[in-house]
Amino acid sequence: MRRTVSFFAVVFAGAGALVFGACLPSLQFDSPTEGGIEAGADVRSEVAPGPSDGGGDRTVGDSALDGGDARLDGPPAEASPTFGVLASAQYWSFEAAATCVVRSGTLYCWGDVGTNATGQLGFPDPNQGGEAGILHPTAVPTTVLPPAQITQLVMSNSHTCALYGSTPYCWGNNGQGELGNPAAEAGGPTEVPVVGVPDAGLVSMASTLGTTCGVGPTLDAGSVSNVYCWGDNGSGELGRPIDGNFAFTALPLTGDVDGGPLGVILDATFVAGGAYHFCAITADGAILCWGSTDFLASGPVLGQDCSGNGNGQTCSAQPQPVALPAGETPKELALGDHHSCALTVSGNVYCWGADDAAQLGTASVAGPCPWDGGTCTGVPVQVSLPPKVRQISAAGAETCALDPQKHAYCWGFNGDGQLGVGNSGPYTSPQEVLDPVTAIPYTFDDLAVGRYSVCARQGQTLYCWGSGVLGTQTDAGPPANPATPNPVVF
Repeated sequence: MRRTVSFFAVVFAGAGALVFGACLPSLQFDSPTEGGIEAGADVRSEVAPGPSDGGGDRTVGDSALDGGDARLDGPPAEASPTFGVLASAQYWSFEAAATCVVRSGTLYCWGDVGTNATGQLGFPDPNQGGEAGILHPTAVPTTVLPPAQITQLVMSNSHTCALYGSTPYCWGNNGQGELGNPAAEAGGPTEVPVVGVPDAGLVSMASTLGTTCGVGPTLDAGSVSNVYCWGDNGSGELGRPIDGNFAFTALPLTGDVDGGPLGVILDATFVAGGAYHFCAITADGAILCWGSTDFLASGPVLGQDCSGNGNGQTCSAQPQPVALPAGETPKELALGDHHSCALTVSGNVYCWGADDAAQLGTASVAGPCPWDGGTCTGVPVQVSLPPKVRQISAAGAETCALDPQKHAYCWGFNGDGQLGVGNSGPYTSPQEVLDPVTAIPYTFDDLAVGRYSVCARQGQTLYCWGSGVLGTQTDAGPPANPATPNPVVF
């Protein structure tokens, strides 16, 4: 029987990064230099939706002067906003969505009711927003360091972590050590430093439901595991046997501390998290995955029963290799609930794991899952996409990719309109995200997939679509069609 998720509400993280409720699969994005508006300033832009007609970024902003008049009849006009890291939450329950983004040096977050129940959006009042949730992007009151220094955000069901350069901080729930700091007690909206990682900090992070893993700097090429994990270990996400000793930990663990299974991951360059599993890329181009093996999202080998009640749920604390076709080298990973995808150096995309909601992005090549029916495969299959894909992001049972022209393609589950095609229902092949009026493709600089929604940046405009509070509601109400991109209102 498949496990179900019942939590209070990325990237827009994964990822990996917009954060949707941020259990961004965690992603890092190439971002413009922060600047422009002073941190904490109230920023509001009137933006008309629509794609770029020339493949370039659109610019929005009001002119400071009228007809060359040197006098200002009101407050000075603000500079065009600049966007940094974006993340969306992958794993909120009850079709809730939450998003965080760095905009002009300020961290903004918003989401459905319950998405800040443990302070994971950074607000001190867990009831802020009331029954409607936090409808509009709201500036996080205080941060340990200037938000312009944030290089990555990852969001899970109840906690958020940020890298300020290479220094990791987390906030939100700490019931299972999610904050990586044993002294943090119950947690809350205040950031706490992650302890027990290298003095040089972390290069990147990724989160699952209650676990975070980070990649440290390469210290000794070819002999040292630089993957550190903390939080819940219900499916072996810590890379540790599931027993009383490692039910969870607030102190980051790595295989080089006690010879644990993570020790086989030498010189990792990238890590990504799904609902119950992680995958990493090593310096020699190998993919290693660990955690849940129910749908073979961690590779072709089915793990041992780890449910504790004999119902067939399987997992492996021992990272297992996932082999891409000969000649392909992975450079980026994106993980959903029960599927995994890899973007290769050549620009191809391969996916494996569950295919019950068309997650593999191709005509069904999956066979019966070995434990619970459905369809899945542990062997990566190529997704039919334009050549030279530049970015991928996944969450839940859907995945999106950006091609060299910055056009977005999405596939998989679409029950909440998260594929951006204007309707619901799964798609077994990638669908291009088009303007519903002109049928012109949108051009996005980066995107972050959440479990029920997707957000993407186009120049100085941020778009979101799907289900839940998307930050796109105006004074007149929510957008007419949330299943297509709508601009976020700041």
